[in-house]
Amino acid sequence: MKRLFLVLASMASIASAIAQDVIVKRDGEEIQCRILEVSSNKVKFKQWKNQNGPTFVEKKADILMLKYENGQKEVISFSGPVGETKVEDAVVAETPVDSVALADTMPISNDYLEYARKEKSGLLKWGRSISEEQAHSVLGKDWTDFTRAHKSERVGRAMIFTGGALIVGGGLWTAQYIWASKDYDDKKSAYENHVAEANANYAAKINSLNDNINVANAKLVDAQSTVDGAKYALNNAQDDYNNANSAYEQAKRGYEVIGNVTKNQLDAAEAAKNSAAEELASAEGNYNAAKDGFVQAESDVTLASSIYNAYIANGTDNYNKDFYKPSFKSDMDDAKNYKKTTLYPMIGCYASGAALLVWGIIKEKRAHKKVNEIVNRYNVDPNAAPAEIPAEVPTETSWKPEFDMEARGNGLALVMKF
Repeated sequence: MKRLFLVLASMASIASAIAQDVIVKRDGEEIQCRILEVSSNKVKFKQWKNQNGPTFVEKKADILMLKYENGQKEVISFSGPVGETKVEDAVVAETPVDSVALADTMPISNDYLEYARKEKSGLLKWGRSISEEQAHSVLGKDWTDFTRAHKSERVGRAMIFTGGALIVGGGLWTAQYIWASKDYDDKKSAYENHVAEANANYAAKINSLNDNINVANAKLVDAQSTVDGAKYALNNAQDDYNNANSAYEQAKRGYEVIGNVTKNQLDAAEAAKNSAAEELASAEGNYNAAKDGFVQAESDVTLASSIYNAYIANGTDNYNKDFYKPSFKSDMDDAKNYKKTTLYPMIGCYASGAALLVWGIIKEKRAHKKVNEIVNRYNVDPNAAPAEIPAEVPTETSWKPEFDMEARGNGLALVMKF
């Protein structure tokens, strides 16, 4: 990402440099500046980054070309004296030409060359396109290295843009991965909540079946108690009947045989016997009903126990049938798999994009340096005498008188020059 930022920053700086004047020296150095004055043998300028600072001077013998902020260029030639002029007078208007026709008619010599990445030949001569054959004849033995470096730079530039595109693609995959992660978290939470709810409902079902057994057992205990009570009542009724029946037989014998029992006493003993018989019959009915209730209670306990045991034995099937929904699990698994499918392209885009970007920057930088070295080597003027550039020239100099000898009449006169 840092490399990408540097590339964008450099592109911005190149764009901003268009609005500057540039002095191109014969040794390949370029000075970004604001040109103040162009005279016959020197150029005055201020540094672009310090336009309020001192005025500098370059000898025209060391200058190859002046590039003005409006895009026009002035090639410095020493075929004849150049009159002193201001900046606006030194601008040479360029006339559009047919690059193809020019490439066929233009003489080839080691004059000013410029490297142009977008040109097929990779070169501009005097700011105009030339063919590959002409560029080959200019560079000679360096043509192979130049074309190799030219292609390498274009490949490096393509790698930079491809790497940047992959990083942008990685950003898109990152957004998709973030969405997929959130969706997976939601599906996972829904699945976990569903499992917890299903387990709770299953446990409640088991507890309900167990409660049924407990209720049946309680009813069985009550039925047993009812049977015991009915049995006790039946025994008492049986005893009462036996006693009433014995009293009746004695009264009957006394009335019929002995004669010591009256008719009324006999009738009373018979009535008591009949009442005891009715009580016995009622007690027998209650006892039989109690036994039936006990048998039913036992059956209810057996049924509740069998239902409970059967449900426990098939617990997994009953759990899946009654409470668990597999759709929650499948939704979570699908979300998890989709999250993985977005993770790998995201990592791949970032890794490959960063690798291509760095590799492309290095490749482009090395290739650009190589082609510029070759081009600048052909732009050096072998006849130019080396000269040091004064760091600063005062804007105002003090006047010193100069003298000369002139013929006056039959003699010579010393004349002061102004």
